[in-house]
Amino acid sequence: MGLHVRDHLRLGAARGPAASARHLHQHPQQATFPGMAVRTALGGRVKRREDPRLVKGQGRYTDDIQPEHCLHAVFVRSTMAHARLAAVDVSAAREIPGVEAVYVAADLRFESETARPRMCSDEVSFVGDLIAVAVATTREAAVDAAAAVLVDYEPMPVIVDPEKSDSVAFEFDLGDEGALNGADVIVRGRFVNQRLAAAPIEGNAIVAEPDGNGSIRVWVSTQVPFGVRDVVAAALGLPEETVRVIAGDVGGAFGAKLMTYPEQSVIAAVAMKLGRPVRWFEYRTENMVAMSQGRALVSDVGLGATREGKLVGLEVNTVADAGAYAGLAPPQLVLTSMLLPSVYDIPNVRFVGRSMFTNTAVLSAYRGAGRPEAIAK
Repeated sequence: MGLHVRDHLRLGAARGPAASARHLHQHPQQATFPGMAVRTALGGRVKRREDPRLVKGQGRYTDDIQPEHCLHAVFVRSTMAHARLAAVDVSAAREIPGVEAVYVAADLRFESETARPRMCSDEVSFVGDLIAVAVATTREAAVDAAAAVLVDYEPMPVIVDPEKSDSVAFEFDLGDEGALNGADVIVRGRFVNQRLAAAPIEGNAIVAEPDGNGSIRVWVSTQVPFGVRDVVAAALGLPEETVRVIAGDVGGAFGAKLMTYPEQSVIAAVAMKLGRPVRWFEYRTENMVAMSQGRALVSDVGLGATREGKLVGLEVNTVADAGAYAGLAPPQLVLTSMLLPSVYDIPNVRFVGRSMFTNTAVLSAYRGAGRPEAIAK
């Protein structure tokens, strides 16, 4: 039987630090104290204890949460990559039977500002930007209401290629110039990591239920429940302890749910405004434009070596796509730079990276988050 932490401390005190140190030195592979149970996954079979419940269909996902008298929300999203909003007419949508409300940005009050607008009021920056939200007693009525919202756009110039963008989201460099000095042979190449959609089986989803006393309970499909709590509390101007976030079973994420999304704050605000629970989930077509995507960077690489084959240095210049707003794409450049040498002994590494805004879906983490981008070079 393994020992508790307090037992470890007692053992160390009884035997003295020298005895404990000798044990660790003699058995470095265990890195533990006498009597502690040693468990390792290497060479053994690891049971996936969560599988039986899931394969039997007993998983409980966000869309399975249906509080009594729950309303359904559907978002109106931009169909243009970049445009001014000349007018948004929701009058017809509000007359559809079963519709409780149709809100635009001016109808919802938030207590904190964000670089990415929760709903756009003047300008949209990518196909999928939020313009309005329809709330109804049934999903079907909410879909009809969203379709009835009329949006008048004034098109603006569109940039979809990060190499043609002059709007920098983030940039940094690592190492010194001259990383290839002393190389007899330099091999250069251009490497493209294409944009990828995360496409989990379960898209983004949220159910928000106010308790009528100023607190709110939120079920959400996410990898960062505490992050969701923080942004919802800030958006609503509530103490964090009054916002309870529940992340149940998650039907796939792959890094795309490491972000918090404006829809989460909007649905919470709508629930508080109406005093009723509200639920929203993405359909697949919506998910393909609304959920963050991954990769999307181009790197020009130079690798230098001596004639004997000894690597001298690596030089990388990367231009990454941030999308319309700064998600988690910028930090991934740092991860990419750190892992460039991989398993090779490269004495000099020079990395210059720029993450550029474009009128495309926001970029975030995706399966490795910067690591595959480094190895692919």
